[in-house]
Amino acid sequence: MKKYLIVSGCSWGDPNFISAEHPDMDTSWKMWPEILAEKLDMQLINLCKSGQGQEYIYSSLIDRLQTTPINQIGLMIAAWSTAVSYTHLTLPTKA
Repeated sequence: MKKYLIVSGCSWGDPNFISAEHPDMDTSWKMWPEILAEKLDMQLINLCKSGQGQEYIYSSLIDRLQTTPINQIGLMIAAWSTAVSYTHLTLPTKA
C-alpha cells in the first residue's frame, strides 16, 4: 500500500479552485499537491481550500493526523498562506 502525502493549504493547492477575478476560466489543471504525489509515488490526501488561513491549515492537518495511522503517513505538508491570511468565507466549489 502506498503511503499518504497529506497536504493542507489555501487556493494554491485547492483542486476545486475557482478564480474570483475570472470565474469562467477553466481551472481544471493539476494543482501542485497532485503533481508532487505522483512524483513521490504516494496516495494524496489534499485538504487545501481556497480562502483558508493558518488556523484551518494547522487544524485540518492535526485532525487528519489523529485519524490516520502514523505508519501510513509518508509526508505531511503545511503549505502556509501569507502571514496576514485569515480564514474567511469561500467561493462555491466546483460540483
